[in-house]
Amino acid sequence: MIGEKHNIGYRIKEKRKTQNMSLEDLSKATEIPIDVLKSIENEDVTPSLNPLSRISRALGARIGTFLDNEPREDPIIIKNNTKTQEEYFTNERYTNNTNMEYFSLATGKTDRHMEPLIVNINQKHQIIEYSHEGEEFIYILKGTVNLQYGKKEYTLTEGNSAYYDSIVPHKINSINNNNAKVLAILYTPID
Repeated sequence: MIGEKHNIGYRIKEKRKTQNMSLEDLSKATEIPIDVLKSIENEDVTPSLNPLSRISRALGARIGTFLDNEPREDPIIIKNNTKTQEEYFTNERYTNNTNMEYFSLATGKTDRHMEPLIVNINQKHQIIEYSHEGEEFIYILKGTVNLQYGKKEYTLTEGNSAYYDSIVPHKINSINNNNAKVLAILYTPID
């Protein structure tokens, strides 16, 4: 069992407190309702990447600040078949209905500017559209996905990739009734 200090909500709360930021201030900065922020901090709700990105930005932190367990020395090596800490996120705005598994490929690198992840997309759920500041790169490792970027749609198969500005509303769905596996690298600027 992961201890309290390893939980996303706990880390958000601690970061907010060290910055002397109230829940009201964080709510205004992120446009996330206070009751939802309380639920996130209390671990009642797991935020999707969209609200997590907005929270990170408002707190002047990278997303990995809330995902990492312990800092490690460079280089960060993840060997094949090594089980890394997985985080489950929902792509519904504020529920615990998870349909994606995120495996960090840089856990412990405290000064990173990118978030490299392996993302397993479960076909059972519809993924909502979202946007956030920064850029994304995706590479399809397994399956076929539909990338909706703005008003355009693209079908990507194994070996295909896409690089885009993530401020444009976008979503990725697995298609053909199969799960998909994607290498995703997110860059979110921090002031």
